[in-house]
Amino acid sequence: MASGKLLSTGASVALAGVLSLGIASGVAFADGTSSQSAPNTAQTQQTAVSSFENLPDGTYQVPVAAYQAANPSQKSMMNAAVSSVPAQLTVKKGVYTLSLTVKQMTVGKDTAGVSEVGLFENYAYNAQQYVKPEGATKQLFKEQTPTKMGSDAPISFTLTDAMKKSRAVALSLTIPFHHSTEAVVLKLDTSKFDANAKKAADEAKQKEALAKQQEEQAKQAQQQAESEQAQAAQDAQEASDEQTVDGLIVGASYKVPLHFYKYKASGDSMSGKFFGDYAVAIPQADGTCELRFSTNRPDFLTRVAYKGRTAKVLRESSTSREYSITIPATNKEFVATLAFTVVPMNHMTVEADMHVYMNRAELIEKGASAHASSTYTGSVGKDGMPKTGDMAVVAGFAGLTGSAAIIAAVAAARRRFEH
Repeated sequence: MASGKLLSTGASVALAGVLSLGIASGVAFADGTSSQSAPNTAQTQQTAVSSFENLPDGTYQVPVAAYQAANPSQKSMMNAAVSSVPAQLTVKKGVYTLSLTVKQMTVGKDTAGVSEVGLFENYAYNAQQYVKPEGATKQLFKEQTPTKMGSDAPISFTLTDAMKKSRAVALSLTIPFHHSTEAVVLKLDTSKFDANAKKAADEAKQKEALAKQQEEQAKQAQQQAESEQAQAAQDAQEASDEQTVDGLIVGASYKVPLHFYKYKASGDSMSGKFFGDYAVAIPQADGTCELRFSTNRPDFLTRVAYKGRTAKVLRESSTSREYSITIPATNKEFVATLAFTVVPMNHMTVEADMHVYMNRAELIEKGASAHASSTYTGSVGKDGMPKTGDMAVVAGFAGLTGSAAIIAAVAAARRRFEH
């Protein structure tokens, strides 16, 4: 069926104007209600984040309405035949297949349908507008046995890129009752899809802005913490001439056992496996103590905080990251409640109590160059003592005298820490 037998020059130009309109808003149905009162219902949960031209695989309901090709502002007399039930759109691997039925209509005392339905597949298109359909129509339906009044016509066809862009489809309908063939334009109401896509895009922008704000706040908090720690280190250096705090040498490095408990509970915290068995404690002249501890899962933890402040990162690699916080200098067991941002838990922040056994501190060196190991063996008991083996302390070198005793004790402590 050639298009030249269906459309006059004027009708072709009018159809081109309809196609250039793009999305059809407020499309009316046969019962007089607007498209807004019959929302698109998608049989997939992914609709809310997809525009019409980029839908995931699934089946969707799309309201349609028929307009005259020669007068695009006027409904076609065939509108009631297509708009009473939404068309079904099936998307599979990017291919859009639209299915609907051109139903029989009541005309006076008669019931009339169609005998043939054709589809204009091709459109000439440029950057400014759609132009008239080109070429012959593709037959979608034809009565097997011709009747005087026509019948229901179930049709199914693939949407071209031009159809998806314009949200419009041109059909030819042969109506035996009128002894005529009419060109109509089906407008697809895709407003629900496009509105959902815009909403998703707006939400994504808001999340991005919030993430940037949180990143900036964390950066400022870390800078403040670094400034305070630098000042504390300077103050400690000035007053560290063999000064002691609670029996601990100011500026010296001590090996301290760690054990992690659930926040405000007696059970072990699973987070303990992500940190080394021992920390390094460095007492300061102002009565505080720098505590260095290291994680073996830097990919799991994006942030560690103590008292609301991000812990300073001293050094890191692909397998470890060493943190530094400030706690009171003491020779007793101390509990530091840490907050972790955990990647596998959707970046959720969790808390755990890190028990720092300062009462079992061992001198490593009279200096602040020692660093904490990230090795976890689970050998530290809940009292800070090793579960197996002998944990000799510096006092074991009491038989040595003078500087030789100090050197031997420091060397032994360092060997125990490194192994």
